[in-house]
Amino acid sequence: MNARNLRSMDSNGSCDPFVRIHFLPEEKFAGIVKPRTNAQSKTLFPLFDEKFVISLSPEQKANKNAIILFSVKDKDLFGMSNQYIAETYLSFGEIPEADGGGAIEQIHLPLTRPYNLDTDCIRALEYRIGDKQAKEFLKKLKQKINNQA
Repeated sequence: MNARNLRSMDSNGSCDPFVRIHFLPEEKFAGIVKPRTNAQSKTLFPLFDEKFVISLSPEQKANKNAIILFSVKDKDLFGMSNQYIAETYLSFGEIPEADGGGAIEQIHLPLTRPYNLDTDCIRALEYRIGDKQAKEFLKKLKQKINNQA
């Protein structure tokens, strides 16, 4: 719905944030559209307040180990690539059941930003020879970190 205290990405001390929503693992959600909010102009405190209808199969819904990735990016107004700001994750198992009226209490998810490749988790992924998903994850993570520099 909203974000607070985003990192400034523009020379004016602000950013033009939007959120892209991904479902992971990607191979379990092939064909599912990755929704994106509208960009909010010149703010570090965006209010997105948008609704998306995403049709999932019963098998996809039942996967409590699946994850929703909310990736926050800064819209580049000059046609270059959008800049990565931060991300947060929510596992399907953490999503509360809606009551009869469909209302779900708001959940606070802290935004994080990878900054270091020298962790046990990253080293473990690097040793997964032949694991295409681990290799792709590491490639994207290194790009994010390099773009922050």
